[in-house]
Amino acid sequence: MANNDTDLRRQVDELKAENERLRKQLADTRAQRAEYLKYLSEFLPPVDLPSEEEMAEQMKHLVPADVVLRDMDEIIRNGGK
Repeated sequence: MANNDTDLRRQVDELKAENERLRKQLADTRAQRAEYLKYLSEFLPPVDLPSEEEMAEQMKHLVPADVVLRDMDEIIRNGGK
């Protein structure tokens, strides 16, 4: 039983170490992403994002993807007409 406990503790320690490594990697990736976005934003013109009200209005006019795909399949079956 002691061997099993030792193995489990070793596995837990390995998982904790892996978790910590992944947390550090995530933090580094986020920092790198922020740096890249900063550089990109220097070259790109500012973008006016829609307000919440405008987004809500746009959402009213969305067509579900399955409808679009079904219509495209029908067009293809009809020879593109």
